[in-house]
Amino acid sequence: MDTKECTDRGSAFYEQGLVYGKEGKCDKAIESFSEAIKLDPGNKEAYLSRGFSYHLKHDYDTAIKDYSAAIGIDPGYAKAYDYRGNSYNAKSDFKRALKDYAKALELNPNSSVVYYDQANVYAKTGKPGAARSCLQKYLTMQPSEDGHMIPWALYSLACLYALDEETEEALRYFELALENGLRERRHIEVDTDLDALRDEPRFIKLMQKYLPEAEQEA
Repeated sequence: MDTKECTDRGSAFYEQGLVYGKEGKCDKAIESFSEAIKLDPGNKEAYLSRGFSYHLKHDYDTAIKDYSAAIGIDPGYAKAYDYRGNSYNAKSDFKRALKDYAKALELNPNSSVVYYDQANVYAKTGKPGAARSCLQKYLTMQPSEDGHMIPWALYSLACLYALDEETEEALRYFELALENGLRERRHIEVDTDLDALRDEPRFIKLMQKYLPEAEQEA
């Protein structure tokens, strides 16, 4: 089999892996990406996607190995640094996570999702001011590809302000999160970050408006 044929077959397995990934079939996706890598060892996207599949299975160490392999193929692959940072974050290795996020932004300053990911680490490590700055930067960049995370970014800001007892800002961002489609009533009900807001009349009205009890029961 010549090089072009190997590359073409590898691409076919890669595309097949993406389909399995969208269907939530992580093991099947890993098998396909592995075949793609065997046929085309230089396919950085296959390493990245296989790493993501391992991450979804909570096998963070194997995911990190795949992301590192992708970086070995292309040291300028910003997305691989971001993804590897997410796996380090999941392992609570926050120092390495932040280092990878910084590298991802150095390579691609326009990658809005990295600011969102950074904020997650800063919030976990007791740096609410840095977390807020990252989330606000993320929102000002008007993210498109990862725009489905906008409601969660707004919600995270509400939580951070609530924890700092900045009630008005917390309620403002909470309302924006709901206006932008956040409908996770059960999550909101058990999230202790919002405890400072629960007796606020505005909070109660927002819950009644956007998340009525009838909707929950339905």
